[in-house]
Amino acid sequence: MLRDVARAKAELGCGVHIHLCESLSEVANSASRFGGRTPVQVARDAGLLGPDCVAAHCVHLSADDIQLLAETGTHVSYNPGSNAKLGNGVARLQDLLKAGVNVGLGVDACECHNSTDMFETMKFGAYVQRAVHQDAALGQARDLLRMATRNGARALGIDAGSVEVGKKADVVVLDLKRDMMFTPLLKRPVEERKKMLESHLVFGCNGTAVDTVIVDGRIVVRNRKVLGVDEEKVREDMDVLFEELVLEMERQRMDREKV
Repeated sequence: MLRDVARAKAELGCGVHIHLCESLSEVANSASRFGGRTPVQVARDAGLLGPDCVAAHCVHLSADDIQLLAETGTHVSYNPGSNAKLGNGVARLQDLLKAGVNVGLGVDACECHNSTDMFETMKFGAYVQRAVHQDAALGQARDLLRMATRNGARALGIDAGSVEVGKKADVVVLDLKRDMMFTPLLKRPVEERKKMLESHLVFGCNGTAVDTVIVDGRIVVRNRKVLGVDEEKVREDMDVLFEELVLEMERQRMDREKV
C-alpha cells in the first residue's frame, strides 16, 4: 500500500503526510513485519520520503533514521503535546536539528492533545526539551517561532511564514493585553525588545490573544470571530458527530471480538 501511495504521489505531483516512529509498539511492529526495518526505512524503501513528505512525530528514531530523513530532505512535524499526553515519549529534536532536518510544529489532533493552540504547543515544545536534557539553553523562543511559521510553511510548500514582499499574506494580529498575559517590553534597544517580544509570544502568550487572522490576504477572523461561520452551529454538529463516531467505534470493537 505504501508503494501505491508513493506512485500516486508521483503521478499527481503532490505531497504526502505520514506518521512515523510515534510509539515503541509501532517500531517493534515494523521490525517484526518487515525484516527488522524501522518505519523510516520502510517509508524510504516504498519511495515516500523526500522534500514533498512531512513525517509527523518521529519520536523513536535511530541514528540511521535521522540520517535518512536528512539525506532525503524529508520534513518532520514535532508534536510535543500529543506525544506527552499519549505517553509516547519526547522527539529527538536536538539531533534532528543538528542533522539539518527541517522541523515544524504540529498538534496531531484534538483527541490526542485536547488543544489546537499553537502558542501552547510552542511553549510546551520548548519546556519538554529543556526538561529532558536538563538544559535551559535549549528551546529558545526564536527557534520555536521559526518552527511554527517559516519551517512549517517550507514543509508544506507554501510561500509564507514571514512578512516579505511577494509572499502570501498569512498574518495573525495579536492583542497581548488579554487574559492576564504578562508581556511587558522594557525600554531597551530594538534588538533587545525584539528578543523580549519573541519570548513573550512563546512563553507568555496563548491563542486567546488572536484578534485577527488573514489567510493569503483574506480576513477570515476579525475581532475574535470567524467570518462566514456559525461557530455555535459547528459546535452542535460536532457534538452529534462525536457521539456517532464513538458509538460506531464501539460497534466495530464488539464485531472484531466476535470473530
